Amino acid sequence: PSSLQASYRYGKAFGAGTDEILLFTDPAVHSVTTELGRLNVETYDVICPHLTNFLPASEEEQTYLRDRVSYGQQLWFYNCQGPTRQFDPSHYRYQPWYCFVHGATGSAFWSFSDAGAATSWNEYTAIGYTSYTPLYIGEETVDRSKHWEAAIEGVQDYEYLRLLAGLVTRLEQTEKGSARHRRAANLLANTPTMVLKRLKEHQETSGDTRMHRSESAFAEQARRQILRLLAEEYPSTLAP
Repeated sequence: PSSLQASYRYGKAFGAGTDEILLFTDPAVHSVTTELGRLNVETYDVICPHLTNFLPASEEEQTYLRDRVSYGQQLWFYNCQGPTRQFDPSHYRYQPWYCFVHGATGSAFWSFSDAGAATSWNEYTAIGYTSYTPLYIGEETVDRSKHWEAAIEGVQDYEYLRLLAGLVTRLEQTEKGSARHRRAANLLANTPTMVLKRLKEHQETSGDTRMHRSESAFAEQARRQILRLLAEEYPSTLAP
C-alpha cells in the first residue's frame, strides 16, 4: 500500500504539471482489484504490466487493464527474464503476438544494453552470471544475434497482423460477406489465438513453461499464411 500510495501521488503530481511527458507505470497486476491500485493505474498514460504477471491473472484483472485503452491510455507488455542465452530466440518473438491479441501497442524488455558489466563474448564474468541483452556487446563492437533477429521478426509479425486487420476493415466496408472478406476475417479471427494456443500446448507438453526451447515455427507458419494473402491483395506493394 505504501508504494502504491507513493506511485499514485507522484503520478498525479507529474500529470498536473505537464501534458508533454508520457507517464509510464509497470503495475502489479493484482493491485487493480483494490481502489488504490485502480487509482494508481488510471493516473498514468502508459500501463505496462509484466507479461508473466498478466497472463496468469484473473479475467477480471486482464479485462480491467485491456479496457483502459478505451479511456485513452496505452497498454504495453514488458518482460525481464534472463540470462538471455538461457532462452530460445523465440522468447523474444512471441511477445508482440500477445500484444496483438490483448490490444497492447507497445512491447518492451530488459534490456538492450545490460550485459552484466561484462562482454557478451564471455558472459561467465557478468554480474550474477546474468546478461539480459539479446545483442552481443563487446568492448568496441555491437553484433546482432538470433535473439535480436527474433525480436525484429516479432515486431514484423505484429505489423503484418495490423495490415491484415486493416484489410478486413476495408473489405467489410466494400464487399462484406464476399469470399475475400470471409477468408481475411477468418484468418484474422483465428490465427493469433491459434498461434498462442499451440505455443501453450507445446510448453505444457514439453514442461517448458518458461519458453527456453519453444520453437518459432508456429509464428513462422502463420506469418507466411498471412503474407500470402496480403501479397494477393497488395501485389505491387509486397512483390519480392
